[in-house]
Amino acid sequence: MSKHQVVPVKVGQGEQAEGEPLPWGSRTPLASRALSGSALTLDRLLVTAGRATDFHCHPDADEVCHVLRGNLSIQVGTASFLLQPGDTLAIPFDVVHRIENVGDGTAEIIQVLSSGAAETLDAAGQALRLALPPFWSMP
Repeated sequence: MSKHQVVPVKVGQGEQAEGEPLPWGSRTPLASRALSGSALTLDRLLVTAGRATDFHCHPDADEVCHVLRGNLSIQVGTASFLLQPGDTLAIPFDVVHRIENVGDGTAEIIQVLSSGAAETLDAAGQALRLALPPFWSMP
């Protein structure tokens, strides 16, 4: 028997979930410590055609990206990987990477970070802040 109390929390609205607008597309948080009390982070990313995230890393979390739609080039360190729907890529913690949409339409990715409160740093090592409300304030 688990020592933890299990409290289910509905955190997403599927296709209708509103994402946080970003220069490269949008990010819709689905689960995290702040949002749902989760020990991992789960996000839905939409990457606009021809756009790319900035180079960044997560010093405290591995990242797994699963492509649902579109064609992506993910640069991990000095290696580059071309991904299409159904492909999954694991990125070790503290490795600088970026995601670029090399297709014609919007790409959709499910991203999982191995920490519920993962930190994101830019290539210069400065913290990138992504605001999320605490899970107990969600309607």
